[in-house]
Amino acid sequence: MTNKEDAGDGAVTDKGSLIGKWFHSLEEQSDGCRLVQWQGRVLGRPSYGLCLIQLYDWVIGAESTQKLVKIEDMVGWSFYDSGEDMQTAFTQQLEPEHQAHAQHKVAGLKVVPDEG
Repeated sequence: MTNKEDAGDGAVTDKGSLIGKWFHSLEEQSDGCRLVQWQGRVLGRPSYGLCLIQLYDWVIGAESTQKLVKIEDMVGWSFYDSGEDMQTAFTQQLEPEHQAHAQHKVAGLKVVPDEG
């Protein structure tokens, strides 16, 4: 029995590991909206406490930059099993929040997050 699974795009991910996972890094704004800062994929863990990530361009979706990120800086990120799941999450959940934030900035509003 193995602890690995095919991610469907030729990459193999470790179950229970961030390696191979797709992500959105989220940053909370002053109006309470959480906006996506980066989108990408976790490539590996080259050193204790660090992850190597591959970022993807917003417009064409192509690979852009690789970065080393501290694991503790990834705590508020959203992780997905596939690139398709990541895109679906953005379209259905995160993009509306980006649009709401743009309206808040124009109107000068501060939104209190709903606790329900």
